[in-house]
Amino acid sequence: LVFSNHQEKNEQGQGGMYDFDYSAIFISASSEIFGLLFVVLTVDRWGRVPTQSICYLFGGATTLLLGLCAHNIINDDNDDSGRNVLVFLSFLARMAMFGASCLTWVSTSEIFTTEIRATGHGAANAMARLGGFFVPYIITAGAPLSWVGIILFLVSIWTALISWQLPETAGKALGEAGDALYHDHKNDNNKKALACSSASFVDTTATTSDQYQAL
Repeated sequence: LVFSNHQEKNEQGQGGMYDFDYSAIFISASSEIFGLLFVVLTVDRWGRVPTQSICYLFGGATTLLLGLCAHNIINDDNDDSGRNVLVFLSFLARMAMFGASCLTWVSTSEIFTTEIRATGHGAANAMARLGGFFVPYIITAGAPLSWVGIILFLVSIWTALISWQLPETAGKALGEAGDALYHDHKNDNNKKALACSSASFVDTTATTSDQYQAL
C-alpha cells in the first residue's frame, strides 16, 4: 500500500490501475537477508526470547512510524526525501519482522517434543491461513495508513509480550525446556492444551507477518 499508486479512471474509462514503486519494494524485500543475518549473530548471544521480543517491538515501532509518515508523505509526489524516509522505515520494519518470525519457529521447535511438535505446527499453520484470510478485510487500499500502522503496532506489542513468556532454550538440549514446561502435567489432555496454547502464539506471529506483507 505504501509503495503503490492507484490511478483513477478518466471520463473515457481509461486508467483504474495500480502503479508500483518496484525499486522501493526491492530494497524493502532485501532487508530480509539482513534480518536473517542479525538473528544468526545474536540468537545464541542474547537468547531466543529476548531477541525475538526485541525484534517484534522494534518491528512494531517502525511499522507504526511507517504508517504515520506515509499518511503525511504519500500524497506529495515531488518529495524525494519523504520517499527515502519511507523506504528506510520499510527496510527496518521488514528486517525486524522477518528476523522475529524466524526466531519464533526456531524457539517453538526447540521447546516442544516430537510427539506434539507436528500437531502444534499444523494447527498453527491452519490458524495462520485463517488470519491471512481476514487480513485483506482489515488492511484495504482505502484504509488510512496511520490506522494500519497503529493496528500492526498493537499486534506486535501483543506478540512480543506473549513471546516473552516462553522458556529460554539457548544452551539447552532439544526438548529440555519443553519437559520443564509440562513436567507437572501427568496426562495427554493437559499436553494437548499446551500444544493449543503454542498454536495460538505462532498464529499471532504468522498473522503479524501476513499483515505486514499486506502493508
